[in-house]
Amino acid sequence: ENIRRTAWQMWYIDLAALGVSLNNVTELSIGFEHSGTVVGQGVVYFDSIRLYSHDRQFITPTEPNTVGLVGHWQFDGNYNDISGNGRNGTPVGAVSFEADPVIGQVLSLPGGDDQFVDIGSVGIDGNMPRTIACWAKADNTDIPDWTLIFGFTGDVTGGGGDGSHFNIGSLGGPGGVGAHCWGWEETIFSDEAALDWHHYAMTYDGTTIQYYGDGILMDTDTGKSNLRDISASADRVHVGSRITQTSSFPGKVDDAQIFNRVLSDAEIAWLGGVIKPFDKPF
Repeated sequence: ENIRRTAWQMWYIDLAALGVSLNNVTELSIGFEHSGTVVGQGVVYFDSIRLYSHDRQFITPTEPNTVGLVGHWQFDGNYNDISGNGRNGTPVGAVSFEADPVIGQVLSLPGGDDQFVDIGSVGIDGNMPRTIACWAKADNTDIPDWTLIFGFTGDVTGGGGDGSHFNIGSLGGPGGVGAHCWGWEETIFSDEAALDWHHYAMTYDGTTIQYYGDGILMDTDTGKSNLRDISASADRVHVGSRITQTSSFPGKVDDAQIFNRVLSDAEIAWLGGVIKPFDKPF
């Protein structure tokens, strides 16, 4: 299962489980074994191999409770906020719904110009803690740079928005689809991988950004985060396009949620479809 994942992930090898005296180990190989007929092929990359002296730890996926849930949009044939907070979306352009064979009823965005859902204000601004999360699937790889998929878009028009962005979207410099703030962006999945359904999430605690792919923490960022811009963020949420440009996301979005708190790794794993305990990053 882990080998099929397209994103970088942490793998752990418990040396104590090898059942040998580690004092006598002078060489350790990492690879794959198989029995029977080989039914697949591909390349697996390894990087940053480290040795730790403490025990392996696990995270058990946990369903988030509704504490801090400010909006939840399942897009099951409507734009309603099922959190009970009444933050229903307003469609702009030719957005619609589609029955996806994998997920079911989803929001369908045609791309082009000014095709989105306007959620409006959700009561989060400045350096307030937050979590944004959604499922998304691109229809093609020809997505204009910095096209918003879901998240905070700001409350101004024009080229910049003065740092009013905190969202999941297509990226400029590094390419792919990932986490974006004004002046800062990090890839979660490549353009090609984004053609499949994936879960995306970002958190911010007032100082640090964390971003996740399919429920797994990709990285924690304090040094590169543009905190000035985040602290200036305006309280306006869109799905499919940001207010500072006309380009729109060509693809599908489902089960979008916003919390006014930072969800734990266990909670985001559950949202991302992880059902088994997994290794806690050291």
